[in-house]
This record gives sequence, structure tokens and C-alpha cells, in this order.
Amino acid sequence: MGEHDLTDLSPYRRARLGLGCVLEGRRLFRGLTVQENLEVAWRFGRRRQPLAVMRDAVYSHFPILGEKRAVQAGLLSGGQQQMLIISSTTIRSPDYLLLDEPSLGLAPSIVQQVFAFIVESNRSAKTTIVLTEQVAALALRIADYGYVMRRGAIVLEGDKQSLLDLRNNRKLAEAYL
Repeated sequence: MGEHDLTDLSPYRRARLGLGCVLEGRRLFRGLTVQENLEVAWRFGRRRQPLAVMRDAVYSHFPILGEKRAVQAGLLSGGQQQMLIISSTTIRSPDYLLLDEPSLGLAPSIVQQVFAFIVESNRSAKTTIVLTEQVAALALRIADYGYVMRRGAIVLEGDKQSLLDLRNNRKLAEAYL
């Protein structure tokens, strides 16, 4: 993306530049099916692979979405909706992926699936991921580098290992609270 100022760009232009964004709130086309949501998302930005290849990859990572491909998105569980919104963003293979609270309100088993997908997306597509997450342990499990913010200010930063070391001696929790 280089030196582009994204502030005034439309979501469409941001997507064309290789930016994907998963915002809190599970923004889906609730009246469209799982498959239709994936198709719309694939058409929205630049595409590196054919739709069928990318759709099959989504269904491979999240088999439940494949089983429910003809179900309206609004009828899915919260965890299934989160899988779909993340898949709808990654189906275009963005260079940069912003994720806002991907674990919010999800069952632990779904969180594990979602985070495994995030890691796989990062490795296979070489996507740079920026993740905001209130559960530091989750974020640190997959992060290379982290920032701890309190009231909008960075109060702590470091590579994964240094932050994990801080977690073990409670300094991370103190910075967090």
C-alpha cells in the first residue's frame, strides 16, 4: 500500500488497494445466503484466485459454512456469522487485514477455529494482520509484535516473547488495567 493516505478513500478503493477490514458487529448481508455473501465479497475488491477456488478454501477451513451455504446469513449462529464475515474479507486475499475484536462474544471452540483461520491466512497468503483484541492471551498466541493500549494511548509494546515474559510477571496485566 506504500504511502497511500486511506482516510478519505471509499471502502471500495481501500479494498482495491489490498486492505481488508473485519469490524466489530458482524456486518453481513443478512438476507443473502452464505454463498451469496461470499460471492458479493469476492467481487468487491481485487481478486487473485477464481471464486470457486477461494470459496472451496473457505468451506475447507469452516466446514459448517459449506453445510449452510444455502442458509441466509441472518439465521446463522453468532460464531458462524463471525466465520462468514472473516471469510468474506479474506476471500479476496488482501495484503493487509484489520481485525477488530474477532473473539467478541464467541464460544471458546469457535474462537479457536477463528484464530486458526487468521494464522493460516497470514501464513498462506502472506497477509499482514493488525488485530485488536481485549483478551491479551489470545492475541499474543498469534502475534509477532504487540501494543497494549489504555484509553487510546500506548502504554506497553514489544515482541511476542517480551510481552509473554511480562505476562508471567504480571506487568502486562498491570499495564492493561
